[in-house]
Amino acid sequence: MAAELKAWDAQAAFLAGEAKTAGEERAALKAAIEQRESESRALRSSIEELGQRLAAARAAAAAPAPAPPPTPPPVREISPEKLHASAMGSFRAEEYGQAVLEFNELVDKFPKHALASSAQYWIGEAYYRQRDFRQAQTEFQKLLDQYPESAQVPDALVKVGLSHRALRENTRAREAWERVVREHPTSNAAVQARSLLTALGAPAPRAR
Repeated sequence: MAAELKAWDAQAAFLAGEAKTAGEERAALKAAIEQRESESRALRSSIEELGQRLAAARAAAAAPAPAPPPTPPPVREISPEKLHASAMGSFRAEEYGQAVLEFNELVDKFPKHALASSAQYWIGEAYYRQRDFRQAQTEFQKLLDQYPESAQVPDALVKVGLSHRALRENTRAREAWERVVREHPTSNAAVQARSLLTALGAPAPRAR
């Protein structure tokens, strides 16, 4: 009987050892599986990140190149003749403000050109037509000062006198008209100046 109990104890001890060994193997296997799963997750994450980088690189390569900056328009080059013709068109259309701008552009850009004195005269005329007599005097005086040899000086003097008369400055009006008769006796402006002096009750002076 004692021998049989010993046999059972030995078998129980063997089974317990086997069970312990199996448990340890299961724990090792579980740890290996978890390690593999962790490595698999890391690998999938790396693949996804690589795919995102590749997609971004393809999108950047497919994006159109930025458009070149627009070419600035060429600088407008306009001749004195074209400026004068355009300004006269504005003047005849009674667009006096625009005419003044264009005539001024001509005078500023081409002060020595033959049309500059004409442009200066028509600036004064534009203000006169708008009944801005004080500014008209100023502009006509610029013609007299800057272009004293201009053929339009006699007409400018007549308009200076008319501007003075509109402002009730009759003495100065008479002086302007008398100057026309003295300095430009054969001009058409002198004929007009004599008539204006007669209407003013002043005798016309003798020509030089």
